[in-house]
Amino acid sequence: MLHTLSKIGEYLLEGKGIWSKLTSQPRFDPEKTNWVIPILLDCETGRASILENEKELFVEEESAIKFRYLNTELWGRRGKKCCVCSESKNLEMLKESLIGKTKSSKGSLSESYDDFYKSKPKDSLFRKALEEINKTQFDGKIFDLVNIKDHLQFSKNEEAVLFYVKIKSLKINNSLSIPLFDLEGYEEFVLEKFGNSEAKSGLDYLTGIESQEVSEAAFAGRYNLNKVFQTTSFNYATDFDSSNFNKNFQLSLSTIARLDKSSDFALKRLQTRIAGTPHLVIPSYLYKDLVNLDIGEMELFINKSSDLLFRSEVLEHDVKRKLPETKIFWLNYLGFESDGNSFKIINHIKDVNSAHLKNILEVFDDTHYEFRHFIGEKYPFNLQSIYWIIPVREGSKEKKNAVLAIFKEILEQRKINEEDIFDHFISMLLCHRYGRYRQYQFKSTPNNFDFAIRDTAFKYTAFIYALKKLNLLNMEENKPKLETEEKATNTNAEKIEDFFSKMEYTPEQRAVFYLGRVLSSVAYAQYQKGHKSKPILNKINYNGMDASALERLDLDLSEKSRQYNIHEFTEPNLAKFRSAFKEEKWTLSPQKNVFYLMVGYTFGLTKE
Repeated sequence: MLHTLSKIGEYLLEGKGIWSKLTSQPRFDPEKTNWVIPILLDCETGRASILENEKELFVEEESAIKFRYLNTELWGRRGKKCCVCSESKNLEMLKESLIGKTKSSKGSLSESYDDFYKSKPKDSLFRKALEEINKTQFDGKIFDLVNIKDHLQFSKNEEAVLFYVKIKSLKINNSLSIPLFDLEGYEEFVLEKFGNSEAKSGLDYLTGIESQEVSEAAFAGRYNLNKVFQTTSFNYATDFDSSNFNKNFQLSLSTIARLDKSSDFALKRLQTRIAGTPHLVIPSYLYKDLVNLDIGEMELFINKSSDLLFRSEVLEHDVKRKLPETKIFWLNYLGFESDGNSFKIINHIKDVNSAHLKNILEVFDDTHYEFRHFIGEKYPFNLQSIYWIIPVREGSKEKKNAVLAIFKEILEQRKINEEDIFDHFISMLLCHRYGRYRQYQFKSTPNNFDFAIRDTAFKYTAFIYALKKLNLLNMEENKPKLETEEKATNTNAEKIEDFFSKMEYTPEQRAVFYLGRVLSSVAYAQYQKGHKSKPILNKINYNGMDASALERLDLDLSEKSRQYNIHEFTEPNLAKFRSAFKEEKWTLSPQKNVFYLMVGYTFGLTKE
């Protein structure tokens, strides 16, 4: 993963190297036409002016480096300002750097230059230019933004983003105007002062190549992916000797610049939300495929896989639900929390094979087709669908997210305990029964309990079906399979038998399903009699029902069937339950009993 990040940074920098680390991107409005404008300090006439005719269009990711807009954090709030280019909001800083705070004072950039080379004075064209500017004593009004705006007369759709300074002097460049950053001595000063004073020759940990400028890996800012890896348990240096860390984890300045650039790119472009939590998606390649990295192909695969697996947009039939070809070997998903200035990793789904992602998508799509009459066809059935059927407390101090834990197991190809699935079903069932939606991530409340249960029961059924297809469900072994029965002639019975066959229901599971069918019949009869709350549902313990509870329910349903004169209709299903029910040998857990009961209860419901 580290090599991939470095390669991404190398691709994005395209030879910009260390300057991407030293410069900063200014704020700008992408809806406007943005300009970079030169200010001329003419030491021959003593005048300063705006060179409007030499303005250039601002280009994101390029102009800051081209015009050397240095990051102000390099010198800090109390340090001596050293800028030759600034944002419009920081023109006062540009003024202080070059001509000083007052007319009689000296520019802080000139002071910083002389202080830095105090022990070994160094002459250069850049230093001569600073001396010429100090001698001329320019009027600071040229750096007043109000005056500049009055002079430029820009429209509402235009804006000056950066200003840089040019000098004109008989002693500099044959009296031809030239940007200060193009003068001999400027880059040397900036790189020596702000590059890394502790850099030395040594071995680059990442590339394995000797370099003349290596130092302990130090990354820019707190909001940096690389710094998180370096200082937390999710790091590149787990086995290094901490007492000798600066030697063991040393990088060249160019490598650090590449990693800083790739971190910025990942934080802006390689993000997705998984189970309500923002995640960075970091790819890894085999070395032979990393050499010719295709950023466009990488982004396409990451964005497409994130959309198809972790979003629940309305299905469009003309949109291909296939992942594009890719040379990505693994993906790592890094869940994080952030305040915009720093962040910490709270979840790590690691080494997810790209071929496995394709398999997950295909299995869930096939499952959706198989269960389309039960779970609907409007929205896709994917991992995001599972997020909406497992209650998760948002903002919990415990930071536990059951859905993330399940997704991690699926993506890392680890088997999920069947009992955990049924425990989550019970939690969702209780949420429906007692209206506990506000405690969790749900944004809306279902209008009808029965249909809410139906949707939940069959999405869990589809989920279990998909996990079986993926061979990711850790199930109890040695379960007896029901022998193939003679095909029923009744249409509804055929559907039930087809459903049993698809789900490979055992005799016990079928028995509880049939008890659920009787529950549905009695509930409907009560509703028809004006009992809108369907009192029979109060007989259900939604936390779980053991075998003795099922037996009591059987008696209650038999009694109610006779009371509502529907016993002739319900007796066949009760008989199917009783023929398989053996309390002393019952193996289904209380949670599974409730699950299969609810599947049977809602099986016959049609869509609202």
